[in-house]
Amino acid sequence: MKANIFSTKTLIFFIALTPFILSSCYVETGYDGRPGDAYLSLQWETDAPSYLDAGTSDIPAHFEYGRFYYSQPGFYNLYYEGEMWDGYGMAYYGWDIDYEIWRNAGSQGGPGYNGYDGQDTHLTIILSPYGPFTDRWNKSASIDKNFEIIESGDDKVVIESVASEYGIRITYKKRTKTSI
Repeated sequence: MKANIFSTKTLIFFIALTPFILSSCYVETGYDGRPGDAYLSLQWETDAPSYLDAGTSDIPAHFEYGRFYYSQPGFYNLYYEGEMWDGYGMAYYGWDIDYEIWRNAGSQGGPGYNGYDGQDTHLTIILSPYGPFTDRWNKSASIDKNFEIIESGDDKVVIESVASEYGIRITYKKRTKTSI
């Protein structure tokens, strides 16, 4: 009778050793970076509006102009109106603003390393009787005011950021006074 190359004991040894050999090939994948936080600030120019609806509960009813408030991502609509002296008399102004808030995504983790967290984003909307002024920047990035006018008319202005670190499009719609 011929002897088997693998004895029963050798076969049991290799079967018992297989999970350890296979587990040594595993490399732990790092965690993905967390998304950056988003903040919204409202400021006014010339005259403070007499009425303001920020369109989000992230801005409290009694807020401080110029202060950044933590904001949830989403599409929002802001409305403000007021009166100002235009050199001849009191002039009414009102603007309806559509804007989007989002969080910059973090980078993916990989074998043996964690991903980087996304940059925090700050959006400032300046409430002016004359229309659109915005400023947006990412924390740790240089402040950049490169905005391009996409559409401009007497009743509607659409501006878009052309910076590479972020993108934003804000639509301003001029409103007429509806109350007596």
